[in-house]
Amino acid sequence: WLKEGEDSYDIGTDVFDIGAYADDMTLMSRSGEGMQRMMAKVNSFMDHNNVLINEDKSTYHWLNDEEVILETRGRRLKSEGDVGLFTYLGWATNLRLDWTDQVDSLMSKYIHSLHFVMQEKNLTLNQRVKLINTMIHPIITYRTRLMHVDDNVWLENLDKITVKMLNRRGGLDKNIHMAYWHEFRGLNSIKIEADAGLVSFSVDRLLNDEKTCDAVKTVAEERVTRAV
Repeated sequence: WLKEGEDSYDIGTDVFDIGAYADDMTLMSRSGEGMQRMMAKVNSFMDHNNVLINEDKSTYHWLNDEEVILETRGRRLKSEGDVGLFTYLGWATNLRLDWTDQVDSLMSKYIHSLHFVMQEKNLTLNQRVKLINTMIHPIITYRTRLMHVDDNVWLENLDKITVKMLNRRGGLDKNIHMAYWHEFRGLNSIKIEADAGLVSFSVDRLLNDEKTCDAVKTVAEERVTRAV
């Protein structure tokens, strides 16, 4: 009902106009006027189905364009420009891709979960390591596949915090290096996992793009021909 492509935001061959999951929805348009047209359709749909939009949780963000007025039920939506933060499906960022709030949130969740595992009295050190690898690390790696932060010092700090807590819980010397945990206890490095996950996801997206695959295939065929 939004008519795909009419006012969408296009990146290469990808078309973006709406992201929706349950009651969470984001509209995307190439222009302010296009956003107004899309918002009008959304308002019409909501009115017809007797659904209310929560204006207090709805914001309007724009980049490289003039601000326009967006309303629902006669109330103007809050304008945040390109630096104002918004949250969608648990992701906190802005149109400048500032992940500061998201990083702070992830660190807080990681450390809280780490404390929970460390406080459980009936676990061995090896069991704690397995829980960290399989349940706590994904808190970070699930999201770092899609977000790129230039400074990954925060990941190195989480590795150090994890090792420090394990040393303390195991009654070991606090200066025991993380290499001991990685080499002999099987603890994964959250920084290495996050970096590898981002590269893997990027390569996967690249190789599943039809135009890229065709280009790689053409180059490969040319090299085979030359070799022959």
